[in-house]
Amino acid sequence: PQEEPLKEFTLDPLELDISAPTNKELLRTILVKNTGTKDLNELSLAIEATLSPYLTLGVTDIFFLGAGEKIEIPLIIKSTSEAFAEGNIFLEDSEGETRKLKLIIQKK
Repeated sequence: PQEEPLKEFTLDPLELDISAPTNKELLRTILVKNTGTKDLNELSLAIEATLSPYLTLGVTDIFFLGAGEKIEIPLIIKSTSEAFAEGNIFLEDSEGETRKLKLIIQKK
């Protein structure tokens, strides 16, 4: 009997701590990795409301990610008047399975 393909995916890194200079945009990259043996369809990325004033995702929808593949997701970080912002970036597949990355933005 053939083994059932394994669905496994992750965000890399799982935690990110960024120092953002005032009045400047920063560009950082995170990875979405398909670490399983099953192709993935329709992944979506979202950010927690606490981060939305300071963060834009360069990609929010991944239509296909083959087994063993990875994709770079650009993060555009806007400077913050706040000293500190913290929240999660969520990655969800079409079946509702979720992964998260904790993001901390601190003013330089």
